[in-house]
Amino acid sequence: YLAIQLAIAFDVYLDILNRIDQQLKKALNQHTPNWRLLNDCPACFYKLQDEPPLEFEWLVSMDSNNSLKVKYPLAIVDNLLSVYGPNGDCIYNIGCTFVTTLRASSLGLKAAELNLHMMVGSFHGHTHNWRCQLDWHPLYIMGADRTDGEG
Repeated sequence: YLAIQLAIAFDVYLDILNRIDQQLKKALNQHTPNWRLLNDCPACFYKLQDEPPLEFEWLVSMDSNNSLKVKYPLAIVDNLLSVYGPNGDCIYNIGCTFVTTLRASSLGLKAAELNLHMMVGSFHGHTHNWRCQLDWHPLYIMGADRTDGEG
């Protein structure tokens, strides 16, 4: 009997916390679906007047180490393109093979029009042959600078 009462009280407590969190996010205008994507790293999207354009306007890193996530990269890329727009770079540990899937999908034209570029992370890139490294490793891609793409 007491365990049931405790469980009910704890559920009510969690509900109160959730509602307060929702109201706070709404008051701070942080309740939109893409708020986290657009505000996670303000320095990444801060633009100065007369600043020369960067090769990549945005850069993200994806990971596929969990087999449950493997079927979602197309949906993730679609959302990234919709939110961030053109001239992006997506570092993905299987980017060299994923780009074939991307181009063959219904998203391929959108990715090409918005100039999406794919890379592999530095660690993954060194496990491939030299030809793959030349095409996909950040060290050899203009505009990737010193990123390693590993996190």
